[in-house]
Amino acid sequence: MAANRFWHRIDLATLAVAVWAAVVLLGIFWWRPLAWSARALPGYLAGELDRPEELALADEAEELLAEVEGPPPARVRALLERSLSIDPLSRARFLLGEYHFRAGDPARAAACYQEFLAVDPNEVTPYLRLAAILEAQGRPTEAEAVLRRGIAWFARAREDWRPWPDPSAPAAAKVKAVQVGRGLAVSHDLLTNELARLLARRPSATPAR
Repeated sequence: MAANRFWHRIDLATLAVAVWAAVVLLGIFWWRPLAWSARALPGYLAGELDRPEELALADEAEELLAEVEGPPPARVRALLERSLSIDPLSRARFLLGEYHFRAGDPARAAACYQEFLAVDPNEVTPYLRLAAILEAQGRPTEAEAVLRRGIAWFARAREDWRPWPDPSAPAAAKVKAVQVGRGLAVSHDLLTNELARLLARRPSATPAR
């Protein structure tokens, strides 16, 4: 009986240590989102939550990128880095890649595109930009792999968004599925065409599909 109580206490102690370790790890890796959530929750519950700061910063940077031709101003980078300091997984990572791409720093641009696609593979431009950079760096095989990865992704996504055959499905949902499916098809075709052009410059490569 005493032995059972001993092992029971050991199990509880192990569980307590595991729980505390999980809490510590959560705090280390997610303290920024948790801190933002804690600050934003009262406003959200009161119906007064404004657009999150990181998105507002990224929006401002994107507007500046659209307004300026050629190398963008340093303010764009400052806005995006501030946005990423709040949410490292946001679309600002892609926009920072656009900043570096237009500023003539393809290595940093490629790194940003790769990081963004690892989190959000739903945007076609990073695939195209990254493939172009890799090809220009004399790495056509890697460029081909990027394009094929994007093609495969959009092909799967297009299948997922096919309209429901169920006649009882809401009409709005069917319309949404058609619209999204068309956008995914356009992205798929853009990547397929770019892959065909890439392979045309490499006669020995595997044909585009």
